[in-house]
Amino acid sequence: MNVKNHMRHEKKSIALILAMFAMLFVALLVTAFLDMATIDQQITTNTIRGLQAQYLADAGVETAVYNLRNNTNYNGTSGIINHTSGCNYSFTVDNTSDKIDSTGQAWGFSCNVSANYTKSGNTVNINNWNIVP
Repeated sequence: MNVKNHMRHEKKSIALILAMFAMLFVALLVTAFLDMATIDQQITTNTIRGLQAQYLADAGVETAVYNLRNNTNYNGTSGIINHTSGCNYSFTVDNTSDKIDSTGQAWGFSCNVSANYTKSGNTVNINNWNIVP
């Protein structure tokens, strides 16, 4: 009878140890998945803000083209447009080289765009539009 109780106690001890290891394994898996989710969230946020900066820089080029079309004397002008907090764009028109440079900024992310244009009266054509690294 004493041997039976001893073996039963050993089986309970082994089951307890196995259950603890299983719980530790599950806890490690949950921690790893939460860490991956946090990293994925940060990557998504960074991608969105980078694209917002690019779109703001594109908006600067579009604003410059609009001004060139509607003002025949638009020469060497720059402008800064503030949108929501943390988001803005600025642009510069260089009529000597027929070039527009624009920078968009969104929550610490920045993107530069450069465009070459030709102008004839109120017609403005973009010949080259590049994201500047």
